Amino acid sequence: MQQFAPVTVCLIGLAACGSGSGGPDRPATITLPEVQAIRAEIPDIHALPTTVVGDLPIGAVTYEGQFVARLTDAEIRGNIAGDLNVTVDFVGDAANGALQNMNITSESDEPIERVDGEILVSGTETDGSILMTGQGELSFTGSDGVVGTSLVPDVTVTGIVKTDAAPGDTIAFFISSQEAVGDLEFEFSGGQPSDGRGGFADRVSP
Repeated sequence: MQQFAPVTVCLIGLAACGSGSGGPDRPATITLPEVQAIRAEIPDIHALPTTVVGDLPIGAVTYEGQFVARLTDAEIRGNIAGDLNVTVDFVGDAANGALQNMNITSESDEPIERVDGEILVSGTETDGSILMTGQGELSFTGSDGVVGTSLVPDVTVTGIVKTDAAPGDTIAFFISSQEAVGDLEFEFSGGQPSDGRGGFADRVSP
C-alpha cells in the first residue's frame, strides 16, 4: 500500500466546505483521489484472512498505514483521515502507535483542512489481536470559523493481524473515541469498513 499524506474533515457552516481549498492558512495535505484510494482499500484489508497464531511474525515489527473515521456531533459533519503507524512486539505482547498527519474531508471525501496534533496510543497484542488506547489534542477550524483545540480522550484502536502476500504483513483496524473536551465538540468512529471507514497498516520493517 502506498503511504499517503494526511487527510481532512468538513465543518458545518464553513463556506469552504467541499471546495477542497482548506483556506490559505490551513491547506489540506491530501487530494481527493488519495482519500478515495484509502477508503477503497479499507474493506479489502478487513476482508483478508486472519493470520493463524503459528504464522505470526516474531519480535518487534513496524507497520505503516492510514485511517478514515466519521466525525459525529453537532460541531462537525464529515470525516477525519490520516496516517496510522504502529509497532507491535509479538514476543513482548505489546503495541504502540500514533494517529498523525490528519486532515478533514467532507462527506463526499473532498479535502477541507489540515488538522494539527496527534493521538498516541499503546496497549497489548495477544495472538494477533491488538488493543490500544490513548488520547491527544487536535486543532482545526470550528463551525464558527475560529480555530479551536480540544482533547480527544479515550481513543480506542483495535486491530487484527491479517495475511495478504505473506503471513502477518498487514493489520486491519477499528478506531473510536469519546467526545472531545475543549473548544470543539466532536467524536469519531471508524468501525464501518464496508463503508470505507476504519484503518489498515502494512508491514515495513523488519
